[in-house]
Amino acid sequence: MSGNIFLAGALAAAGYRSLLFDYRGFGHSQAFAIDPQRLYYEEFTTDLQTALAEAKRLRPADRVGILGLSMGGLVGAEVAASARPDFLITEGYPADLPALVAYQKAANNKTVTLPAAAAAYPTVAARVLCPWLLVAGKQDKNTPLAGSAAVVRAAGKGQRRALLTVNCGHLGAQQKLTKKTHADGYVRAIGRFLGGGA
Repeated sequence: MSGNIFLAGALAAAGYRSLLFDYRGFGHSQAFAIDPQRLYYEEFTTDLQTALAEAKRLRPADRVGILGLSMGGLVGAEVAASARPDFLITEGYPADLPALVAYQKAANNKTVTLPAAAAAYPTVAARVLCPWLLVAGKQDKNTPLAGSAAVVRAAGKGQRRALLTVNCGHLGAQQKLTKKTHADGYVRAIGRFLGGGA
């Protein structure tokens, strides 16, 4: 949660409510053995599904969506494919997991492992039916712009998707789109998308 507190503050200043939570094994959540080489765990999807259901319970009359950054975007897409939030916003979306693993090995000599369920991941984006804004950094080598652009191009009939490209690296859009206060331009871009604009 702590890594997103300033973004939550920027969203609150613009009139949005945020429900922050820690995945199991992080922060104040329950103990869970985390392998530092593992990109994500299938259990994180359950955690986000539970948080989404709680947000809907707390605010049944509101539009409730998911904002996921990097690995959170991966898990967010998995949840959006089944739980049907009102919208999905991702930044640094990992569209190609094998390419991400290969990049980490080549660029950082870091071994990244994936859960068995990752084999089905290429089918997830096609099943996301809610409006989806993909924020992508033009210099992002970890989760390249090309992956997010491909997800937008692959949208089927009735799937509303938009791509916001930012002149930054991995997860640098909030800082790059800051004008006066943290992430104010980032939040305005989200507002335009949720209001029906590009």
